[in-house]
Amino acid sequence: MWQTQAMQYLYWLQIHLPLPGFAFFGALLEEVVSPIPATVVQIGVGRLAETQNYPWYGIIFLGFIGAFGNTLGALWSYGIYRLIGAWLIKTMGKWVGITQAKIQTARDFLQKGARDDVVIFLLRALPFVPIFNPSVICGILGIRFSTFVIATFLGYAVRNCYMLTVGFVGVDAFKNGDPKAIGLLILIAVVVGIMIFISNHHARRATEPTQSIDVV
Repeated sequence: MWQTQAMQYLYWLQIHLPLPGFAFFGALLEEVVSPIPATVVQIGVGRLAETQNYPWYGIIFLGFIGAFGNTLGALWSYGIYRLIGAWLIKTMGKWVGITQAKIQTARDFLQKGARDDVVIFLLRALPFVPIFNPSVICGILGIRFSTFVIATFLGYAVRNCYMLTVGFVGVDAFKNGDPKAIGLLILIAVVVGIMIFISNHHARRATEPTQSIDVV
C-alpha cells in the first residue's frame, strides 16, 4: 500500500517540479523508500531531459543533482544505524553469529588506506541494487562520516550519469552504436576517471604520516 503511495507521490513530483527538482527529490525518495528502483527515477529523468531538449552536459548536471538527493537519503539510514549499531550487535548479534569482535575486525580491515572509500564508491557506482543496504552496513561498522559522504556522493554521481544517459539516448541507440550515445559514454568515462583520481589522491594524502617540523 505505502509502496503504491510512494510511486504516486513520485509521479506528482514529476508533474509539479522542474526537472532538476524532480531529479533531486526523486533520488531522495528512491533512497529512503528502498522498493523504488533507481531505473524508475534516473532513466525517467533522462527521458524527460531528452523531451525538454536538454544539452548533453545537462545530463552530468542532473546526475550530480540526483547524487545530492541520494546522499541525503542515505544519511538517514547511516545515522540511525550508527547510533544503534552497537546495541543491535550486543542484543541480537548472537542470533545471527555476529559479534562485536567481528565488527571490529571488519572495521579495521576497511579503514586501512583507501579500502573503505573504494568499497563504498563501487557499491554506489555499480548499476545494480546490493542485497544489503550499504548505508546500514556503514552505520553499523562506524565508517567515518566524511568517507561515507564523499564516497557515496561520487559513486551515486557515476551511477546516475550512466542511468540518465540510457534514458536520454535510449537503449536502442546503444545497440545501434549511435555516435551521440557513444560520445556521452566517453564523456562520462572521462568525468569518472577524474573523480576516481581525485578520490584516490585524497585517500593517499589522508594516509600519509604527518611530518613534524623541528623549530630551531
